[in-house]
Amino acid sequence: MAKETNQIDIYQAVTDDILAMLEAGTKPWVKPWSGGPTIPLRHNGVAYRGITVLSLWASACLLYTSRCV
Repeated sequence: MAKETNQIDIYQAVTDDILAMLEAGTKPWVKPWSGGPTIPLRHNGVAYRGITVLSLWASACLLYTSRCV
């Protein structure tokens, strides 16, 4: 019997966020703000790496759309 799960496909979620931003006219790889750190930092001051950075930027833009458009 197959077990049904409600897990999020993180790859699809990131892809959907990037496509939504592109369709809205936002380039998600361009820093839309001035000043401050350019790379998100963990609680201990170590910078995030890889797709996590883009995912965090996309999440911030979705929450604060007036800053990213």
